[in-house]
Amino acid sequence: MEKCANQIKARATQNTKAIFANLIRSHKDFEVKFQLDKDNLTIENFLIGNPGVQGSNLFFNLQSFFDIGGFDENLQSCTDRDLMIRFLQQNSTDEVAFINEILVYHYAQSENTVTNNPTSKWAGLDRFYKKYLNLYVAETLEKSLQRAEKYFSYPNREQILKSFVNLEKIVLAMPLHNGEATIRRAVLSVVNQKNVQRKLILVIGNDNSTDNWQQEIKNLITDNIVITNVANGGKSFKVRNAINDYILKNIKNIAYIGRLDADDELVDDFVISKLEEFIDKQNPDVIFAGNYQRRENKIVGVNMPTKQFWDFSYLEERLYKMSMGDFEAELPSCNTFFKPQYCIKYPAKDSAEDHWQMVKFLLESSRLKIYIAENFLYAIYSISGDLTETNRLKGNYIKSRKELYHYYKSKING
Repeated sequence: MEKCANQIKARATQNTKAIFANLIRSHKDFEVKFQLDKDNLTIENFLIGNPGVQGSNLFFNLQSFFDIGGFDENLQSCTDRDLMIRFLQQNSTDEVAFINEILVYHYAQSENTVTNNPTSKWAGLDRFYKKYLNLYVAETLEKSLQRAEKYFSYPNREQILKSFVNLEKIVLAMPLHNGEATIRRAVLSVVNQKNVQRKLILVIGNDNSTDNWQQEIKNLITDNIVITNVANGGKSFKVRNAINDYILKNIKNIAYIGRLDADDELVDDFVISKLEEFIDKQNPDVIFAGNYQRRENKIVGVNMPTKQFWDFSYLEERLYKMSMGDFEAELPSCNTFFKPQYCIKYPAKDSAEDHWQMVKFLLESSRLKIYIAENFLYAIYSISGDLTETNRLKGNYIKSRKELYHYYKSKING
């Protein structure tokens, strides 16, 4: 207690909310030393397990303890983890002091403890997962379940994973500028999706539209459709990046982010459920799909991804043909899904932004798990939009593709 009091005096002007000391947990046949600092005192670590807080080695400012509601008496176990998650949600570790000494021995040898009582431990874990499932990402949940199974023989993995999938979200970003003529068709293709396990959300980023696009979809709006106004848009890459920034900031527990333009539409009513099959079986970081190409309401081509993209010489040749204006060499557009932590910003280019993004993902293939869905059609992609035609007329179309070709060459040739 004296050492805690000394810490409080030493930090008298720093509004200390809590003090933590190191501890040793003593089991029958071994001991474990826990050392706490800013690096391991994180919400993610408490979602996975307990990095070393046993109640007896933490000292709270009384008001801070009341502010977070104290211990949750409905939990049969995991009470310290729960308390710490709520504390860290409201407070910064800059308001925490650490005593780098072992001040507590925690004896975990009795068979009458909650930890050694499977019924109580499992019930506590069940309730803990239910309470915080919305904070998990897939990797963190897997680590937590593995730990629960290893140390407590936790038996309810499948139920937790099923609940987690139902909480996960697949988010489609839709950039929009004056889409009155086509947006209803695009939004209907999302609304009509069937057999989707995860929550499907469409985020429409309105870039200073002046037409009556909202009236076209007025009766389709649900809580699964989010509309945000994009400030300082104008450029396609700015709008797309602004929508992704909004998604990353405001939507939690995202499985994957994709895109659908307001003049495109999903191929059929089962596109997203088919996508989920790849997600569940492969768990990739990035997915490339294919698309139909439509001009003036007629399907004029099919553009599929190929595993030949892994061949640097093949991709270099294809990008060269694109740079020469060969339409048939174009990479699939509007076709990429990625986990939120691997979001790559669209470059400041007036054309071929999605091709740039795709190439950048491919160049990161040594650290990313990329799944090329060679036979999967995602969208019907319009190749006669106003922006595309404007870029062709201005020369941006070829300019950006030439720059992409030289960029790729410079990367693969060092």
